[in-house]
Amino acid sequence: MGHGALIFLSISASPHLPHLLHLPTPTPSMLSEVYYLVRSKSDGRYLTARPNADASGYLLLFREHFDALSYLNTHAAEVANRFAIESIPGTQLGSLLKRWGFSGVGIVSDPLLPKVEFLQHS
Repeated sequence: MGHGALIFLSISASPHLPHLLHLPTPTPSMLSEVYYLVRSKSDGRYLTARPNADASGYLLLFREHFDALSYLNTHAAEVANRFAIESIPGTQLGSLLKRWGFSGVGIVSDPLLPKVEFLQHS
């Protein structure tokens, strides 16, 4: 697994970069799903992964609410209470990515490792 910086908003950085699987374009089936995001209660920024420090980053998405909680409790237990988990329908992902300038999304398939599939926004 590659290592780099996983940006945990502005609070801390983790030495573990989620594994980069591939960068396909999001599929139409993604639009019918509901995803869960982790957001800072203090400044409203979203949890992102930045494989490249110069890039805008990838918005981390979870398929289940409990996966987002598991991620926080495993990798940021000491600051987990500073974050909220929000749901978003897949139909709103494109506008959110554009508004915040994200490169794409990282869908977390295993919150404990973490294992993330990155999808490029086009």
